[in-house]
Amino acid sequence: MSLDPLAGSGWLITLHASTALLSLVMGVLIFARPKGTLIHRALGYTWIAAMAMVVISSLFINVIRTWGPFSPIHLLTVITACALFVGWRAARTRARSAGDGWPGRGSWRRCSGRGVARARSGTAS
Repeated sequence: MSLDPLAGSGWLITLHASTALLSLVMGVLIFARPKGTLIHRALGYTWIAAMAMVVISSLFINVIRTWGPFSPIHLLTVITACALFVGWRAARTRARSAGDGWPGRGSWRRCSGRGVARARSGTAS
């Protein structure tokens, strides 16, 4: 196995792949640490930043063009962005019950337009 194809694919794809790999390693480290410790939280914030970079960089990778500049893989970008938001929100509110956090019953509703509108008005559940 060689990393030559990755190195020769351009800076954007290299950034995307390296931050995705960083997120994968960080995720394992986060689950290995006890919840609530300073190291766990610091790793969590770093993981969120790396995943946000993965999401943002994926929007600009347009090698496969099915619908204009987008492809079916870009649907994964939307799903990942929603999951990242819902997970961040659950961590910030320290959700403890299964219905409050990820993967909660109302998680996808919170990512919808109606859920965003309710969150802005302060009536989100």
